[in-house]
Amino acid sequence: MKLLHKWPVVILLILCVALQGCFFFPKEETIKSLPSPGRATEASYEMKTVQRGDISKVVVVNVQYLPVANEDLSVADTRLPFTEVLCGLGDQVEPGDLIARQDCTALEKELDSLLTEQEHAQMEKAALEEMRDLKASQQAELWAAASYNDRQNMQTEDEVYASYTTQIRRVEDQLTILEIRIAECKDQIAGRELRASIKGTVTYFMSLDEKGYLTVSNASTVAVVSDIFNSYFRAETEYYSNFKTGEIYSITIKSTDYELEAVDTDAIGGDKKPAGSEKQYVYFRLVTPDISMESGTRGVIRLTTDSREDVLYVASNAVHEQSDGRHIVYCFDENQILYIREITVGLNTGSFIEIVDGLEEGDQVAVES
Repeated sequence: MKLLHKWPVVILLILCVALQGCFFFPKEETIKSLPSPGRATEASYEMKTVQRGDISKVVVVNVQYLPVANEDLSVADTRLPFTEVLCGLGDQVEPGDLIARQDCTALEKELDSLLTEQEHAQMEKAALEEMRDLKASQQAELWAAASYNDRQNMQTEDEVYASYTTQIRRVEDQLTILEIRIAECKDQIAGRELRASIKGTVTYFMSLDEKGYLTVSNASTVAVVSDIFNSYFRAETEYYSNFKTGEIYSITIKSTDYELEAVDTDAIGGDKKPAGSEKQYVYFRLVTPDISMESGTRGVIRLTTDSREDVLYVASNAVHEQSDGRHIVYCFDENQILYIREITVGLNTGSFIEIVDGLEEGDQVAVES
């Protein structure tokens, strides 16, 4: 009778132990974003086919054109017409070469007159100085031969020398004024000329009308000289180690392709970022210089950083990476029930992922729409 009263307690203890035992069994791992079997038959899916072929990972690297030397040329008064144009687009120029000029006839006549006047003043000064030195020397000889009494009425050598001071100072003042006027005249002429101060190529010249006037009278730049043969494109990129000196790369600028040659940064004296920086500078030279290339022009290089040949691959949006690093895909079985298949992946190009193991060519992988 006592034992019967204890049965409920025993049964309760057995149930508790049994329930607690469930916690000691391994839990089934839940894979993220797994649709339920019910949803799998109802949802709309797009099927991706596992294919075999070659895949490449391509990254876009931005580059910018940086002329080593770029010179903007203008004139003091853009409203005046140009009477001479000596260089055109693409012409090579040296420092000091005249590219174009406005009418300087009156200024050149004035300069010639000033230079002639300066030459005469210089000759007059030289004559006065020669005469002064001669007279002073003669007076010194006379002074040395004269008696004490005769010297009382004679000029000394210094007094003779000083007697020319006023005349020479007048000529010197005249020369100073002439030098100022000549400098001003030369500046006015220079203000009407376009002269290169660097070695380079004429890459721009504003158009003129039939009378030589600029088509834009208030232009700040009339011509541009650039050192296009020693100018470079520069990229700041984490893929700097993928570029090899001497190799040719294609650059696209406004739908136009150009060829660039990678150059050694030290050889051209290019800037560098501190060692260990995630990004470094890479420099390129245009294989065929282009006079129309403007400073700051930007373009892109499509760089292949990795590739695989004759491998299995599938669209990247069909592969799901789990928190533990495993990769899975969704597939349908013969009953149209969705199930998970674990796979091993290789190269991820962004658009495609290499399949190393777990799928075969022609397999269908489900991507939920």
